[in-house]
Amino acid sequence: MKTFIGKHLIGAWRLISCTDEDQQGNTLQFFGDSPTGMLIYDDKGNMSVQMMKPERNLFASVAAGTGTPEETYEAFHGYNAYYGRYAEETPGEILHEVEGSLFPNYIGIRFVRYAELRGDELILVTPPMPVKDRQLVFRLVWKRI
Repeated sequence: MKTFIGKHLIGAWRLISCTDEDQQGNTLQFFGDSPTGMLIYDDKGNMSVQMMKPERNLFASVAAGTGTPEETYEAFHGYNAYYGRYAEETPGEILHEVEGSLFPNYIGIRFVRYAELRGDELILVTPPMPVKDRQLVFRLVWKRI
């Protein structure tokens, strides 16, 4: 029988790895070979997550909001971020209720994350999610910081 882990989530977590798998079992690296990110859960039920490809190119201009369409496309597709509320209604299933997101379609969505704690590591696995032209399951490993 699974037990509730919610209180053990509280704190900050650094992304260690992100492995993605499509419906055919092919392993992909949506955020590259060495993704980076941070996940934060507080004791009031708030959460925030940011993930990115670390090798993203700089814009030619140093002024925000002046990227070319190509620079903006690459930056957007190499980064994911959202914040909102979290809850654990079923043991081991963490719900992320999105209030704000880089991708506006996520706002108002409730994401399920299947969670497992192993010492100072948190493993979160998603159900299949639509990404580009396929469905991907993300397996994210976070380390407490």
